[in-house]
Amino acid sequence: MAWLSRESGRSSWQIGWTVGTKRQSIRLGSMTKRAAESVRSRIEELIDNRRAGLPLPPGLGEWVDAIDDDLRDRLVRGGLVVPRRRRSLGDLVDAYVESRPKISAATKVRDRQVTGLLVEKFGRDCPLDSIGRRDAEAWRRWLGTQNRRDSNRDELADNTIRRRTGVARQVFAVAIRWGWLTTNPFEGLSANVRENPERQEFVPWSSILAAIEACPNQEWRTMLAFVRLTGVRVPSELVALTWGDIDFAAKRLTIRSPKTAHHGADKASRVVPLFPELLPYLEDLASLAEPGVTTPLSDPVFPCCRSGAINLRQRFTKILERAGVTAWPKLFHQLRASRQTELLASFPAADVCRWLGNSPAIAARHYAMPTTESFERAVESASVNGSAGGAAGGATARSGGAAGGLAAPHDAVRPTQERANTLKKQQEMRLPAMVLSGPETGEGVGGTGLEPVTSAV
Repeated sequence: MAWLSRESGRSSWQIGWTVGTKRQSIRLGSMTKRAAESVRSRIEELIDNRRAGLPLPPGLGEWVDAIDDDLRDRLVRGGLVVPRRRRSLGDLVDAYVESRPKISAATKVRDRQVTGLLVEKFGRDCPLDSIGRRDAEAWRRWLGTQNRRDSNRDELADNTIRRRTGVARQVFAVAIRWGWLTTNPFEGLSANVRENPERQEFVPWSSILAAIEACPNQEWRTMLAFVRLTGVRVPSELVALTWGDIDFAAKRLTIRSPKTAHHGADKASRVVPLFPELLPYLEDLASLAEPGVTTPLSDPVFPCCRSGAINLRQRFTKILERAGVTAWPKLFHQLRASRQTELLASFPAADVCRWLGNSPAIAARHYAMPTTESFERAVESASVNGSAGGAAGGATARSGGAAGGLAAPHDAVRPTQERANTLKKQQEMRLPAMVLSGPETGEGVGGTGLEPVTSAV
């Protein structure tokens, strides 16, 4: 049995016990009596387990792991527990990867990249609690020099550094949740991805047509058209596409999204129109594959995407070189952004974002781009209802011609004189006594409205 006593004249407590003939004690410091009683109960459990030579039961083991280092060191000196093993970075990396078995393949690749970079910089055996804020900042600076993907650039893009810093912060946040650390050295480092206009480039359909002519086979021709005209994510949504997801009769495509599936069933897939520009390419590929006849509907539409031997980005770059087209930054992302920009100019944002699988806020921040065509259309067209400008586009918009694709409210499309006459009739019907005059007054009296009353109209 252990006993509890208050230190004379102080609010701190002391716990003592006897092992064999040896009496031992530890000071708990200042705490409430109830807390001290709880610690004494735990110490009695430790004494019983030590005498019986039994391992710590789960509840007691969790309590020992959760107590602070100061109390644990006192229990170690008292011979009740073993010293806390210092966790290493390798321990955290292995445990973190093992704790996330259900994430998508792309997320697994991202986690392996970032944890590998942490190990490369600090070493697997580096004590976890020895990595401080200064070390995290140094790792972030070092990360900028580790560009192993694009030979044309010496450093990683700022957004890539931010994204990987965010993953590192997430890894260390898990260590805090498990009780392995008390502070996160990556907390507060910039990790939000920002829009980067310098790396945005609208890819016209003509460039893709040129690339399609240089493709080695029908699968690649259809795949480039598919990516540009549907705006799917590459490679995840291409890998998931099967022949059963294409409904030629209803002109609908079912796109399955591993990236957003964890947000709920309604985010796991989406329905996209089978655009008329895309239909001939899919029909040509279907005539070769014969889905439902010689090819099961569960087979992938683009088998090359599931082959680990093919690097889609490198192959696409070579196709562009053969076509004489200069490659643009973020090859596949810009195809998605270009398509969303086009669709937003013709369809409601809510529909377009549902087709593309993102939100209006994300679309506006990272996808929608200004285009020269829109600028020129704005110059040639009226943008204010009822404007009396002399431009041909403005006159057409007022007369109902919808120049440049601008939609005008119903009232604005009437001829100017007809609109004026209609408004005059409406005013007379609503306010028949708007102007009063007669022999009694000898002058007109202005009607009372928002403006101050005038003596005459």
